[in-house]
Amino acid sequence: MKTFLLHPTRLLFLLGFLIFLSSCEEEPDLIGMNLQPKSEKLGLAIDTTLSINAYSQIDDSLRTDNYPLCLFGTYNDPIFGTTSASILTQLRLSNNNVSFGSNPTLDSLVLFLPYSGSYMYNNSYEKQYPLVLKIYEVNQKMSLDSLYYSNDLLPYINTELASVTFKPNPKDSVVYNGVKFPPMLVVKFSNDILGKKILNALATNLSDNNAFADFMKGLYIKAMPLSTTQHNKGSILYFNLLSSSLANMTIYYKNNENDSLKYTFVINDNCSKYTYFDHYGYATATADLKNQLGIGGTPDTSIGKQKLFLQAMGGVKVKLKFPTLRDLIKNQKIIVNEAVLILKNADINDYNTPPSLLAMLKKLSSGKTELLPDFIEEGSSFIDATYNSTSREYRIRITRYFQKMLNTTDDDYGLLMFVDSRRTSANRFVFYGTDNSLVNRMRLELRYTIIK
Repeated sequence: MKTFLLHPTRLLFLLGFLIFLSSCEEEPDLIGMNLQPKSEKLGLAIDTTLSINAYSQIDDSLRTDNYPLCLFGTYNDPIFGTTSASILTQLRLSNNNVSFGSNPTLDSLVLFLPYSGSYMYNNSYEKQYPLVLKIYEVNQKMSLDSLYYSNDLLPYINTELASVTFKPNPKDSVVYNGVKFPPMLVVKFSNDILGKKILNALATNLSDNNAFADFMKGLYIKAMPLSTTQHNKGSILYFNLLSSSLANMTIYYKNNENDSLKYTFVINDNCSKYTYFDHYGYATATADLKNQLGIGGTPDTSIGKQKLFLQAMGGVKVKLKFPTLRDLIKNQKIIVNEAVLILKNADINDYNTPPSLLAMLKKLSSGKTELLPDFIEEGSSFIDATYNSTSREYRIRITRYFQKMLNTTDDDYGLLMFVDSRRTSANRFVFYGTDNSLVNRMRLELRYTIIK
């Protein structure tokens, strides 16, 4: 019979391994829990029943001056009614001390507005309803240093300079005077009033841009509303007015020396310009929306239990509060792991494209707003308020906001929700309200850890 002897090193290893196994036999899933006092053991919880008060309000006027995009057009929405967007803009000389020569004669005056997208019903260019554009001359000097808001309409001379009916086509290139241009709207002035004014200007009026801004104060490019019987019609066009090579007004003329001349007045980032929005008092909106907004009476905020509304272009925002939030910490301490607000699309008309992104701000006692701590500490990607077209919903993460609200006894003035690019887009959204009887109600998914 052979005898096997273990080397001392191997013997120590074997003994250590056996001790380790014996220590793991009792409660293998609770390793480390004995390091934490029983009074502070953690429990996980999920809550989707937290009460929410929410209702829609008319949005505040917005600064729309000197943004990259200006909006133009009109549409009749079956829920929000008629909305229009018009443009007011300066023009600038492309050089100083302009001279049109001896006896200049007008051939034509043309406005070029380069497309940069659109909001259209049916998402089809072929099915678009014609828009009507009219141009007037602004009668008050515009200044790059002044602030212009979405409900400001400067005085203008009530003499029509142009009237054009057209079907929008923001995809196809255009040809004018034998020159091919990228997609843009080309508007030929329908009379010679402004063209003659420019050609007959004094040399002092054309000496520099300060003098020209006094002489020619700007253009009011007005979108005419559609008939209220034309539902689901119209479109809002987005124009890029920061490109001096594309956005301009060109005068074509001849004089005693040459019969084929032109001069370009530029529209660029040195021009004062802004978009004017008109919702016509929501007179043609649905009763649910009008009553919730208080059109013609006191707002009925209870309608927010069934449906809620958001609209860009200084239209409609949503105010919301969580009145029972602090009930969660009456008898316990918690750590918020995640708080996600879920909004479900309630509009059966899928051709009304929802906004790609929403925005939320915290309301202060002063009535002003500030960014959510989630945005400040984590960034917009953390909040992730993007629309999911497959699930037809938004899932907005506002975890830091909830944790901070539970860590303080300060009054909660609620949150305000908007369409993110509400100055430069035209999208809108209708979603289910807060009533618990609704399958797709607006709700909060709250995941938290209980500290016992």
